Amino acid sequence: MKRTASLKAISISLLITLIAALIALKTPLITTLASASLSLPQYRIEENQTTASLQLDRETVQSESNLLADTNPESPINLTTSETPSRISSNQTDIKDMACAKIWNAYPEGGYAVPDWLFTPTKALDLQTNEPYSYLAGKLLLNGLATAPACPYNGLLPTGFASQCGLEQIRPQVNAWQNQFDEGIYNSAVKNAVPARLLKNIFAQESQFWLGQSDDNQHFGLAQITEGGLDPLFLAYPEYYQLVCTDVLSVETCESKYAELSNQSKGLIRGYFLRTVIDTSCPDCPNKFDAKKSTDTIDIFARLVVANCEQVGRVIVDITERVPGTVSTYDDLWRYTMINYNAGSGCVSGAIETTYKAGEPLDWLHVSDRLNGRCSNAMGYVEKVSR
Repeated sequence: MKRTASLKAISISLLITLIAALIALKTPLITTLASASLSLPQYRIEENQTTASLQLDRETVQSESNLLADTNPESPINLTTSETPSRISSNQTDIKDMACAKIWNAYPEGGYAVPDWLFTPTKALDLQTNEPYSYLAGKLLLNGLATAPACPYNGLLPTGFASQCGLEQIRPQVNAWQNQFDEGIYNSAVKNAVPARLLKNIFAQESQFWLGQSDDNQHFGLAQITEGGLDPLFLAYPEYYQLVCTDVLSVETCESKYAELSNQSKGLIRGYFLRTVIDTSCPDCPNKFDAKKSTDTIDIFARLVVANCEQVGRVIVDITERVPGTVSTYDDLWRYTMINYNAGSGCVSGAIETTYKAGEPLDWLHVSDRLNGRCSNAMGYVEKVSR
């Protein structure tokens, strides 16, 4: 056992060293990726009397209105939800053009009402929040971006979080910091047709908007993306994979699809992409992060959300042979997408398959009850981002 663990540690160390060497040889690619014209993932459900087949159909998209191809599903099953929509957006008359709604062919019940967490306001200013983020406050104090001289230990706790005194002392800075990305969040949400408030909720839960280097050096950016979390992006948007592949692997190897690569090659691609594109930490920058690069990564993350929607759609079609919107609701499909992002597709597919085989409806009440083991932790995550 000790020898196996030692070999594993050596392998990981060599992989990280190789990625670091590759990064040192290459210019960061964020500008190239941000300016590249990338099409959005889409699929059409083609049904006969007994089966449904799923195919990914890609084409260049010129506007949000033709984002994804329309589908012709069966008559939808009316499922009830315990959540009453708390907001009707004045611009949600176009929700039929939202990316994930098109992917699932699922739309809010009762007209175009949407719950607050799936709401996109009419302007970025309406995304402003005023949350007491003690983790963010601690990072600001620890990095000298704010001070609390009236508090013991400059307002810091041994955990690295801000004390209550420290948080109260620098609350204006905390408020300003958490709202400085609103314009980028709003623009990326509109551009990629995803809910703006959900994007901000995810960033709040993942990082509290701190963009400096993570404590474990395994989570990066506003969304604290990990290597494993990049798979849906590369599968749904192969352009991202192709743009960085030849920086890491041979031209011949890069002729293969991402899914066809060896695990080692995938690891090299993911590690390189995370550290050159997603990681926006910058110790020498005034605020400890690269502002321009962080804005570009918001757009990438919006596409990662769409990629997770697409993956959830595939899971449901594979299990039920039905269009997602005919077996679950718009709100609940978003909840499954958040599980997929936080805990992985294995948790989503396992819970949905078990629920479906039990003859139970695919609503949040029944599917969440089937999240077992480590997957059950995702329920708390969904609860927080859907507030």
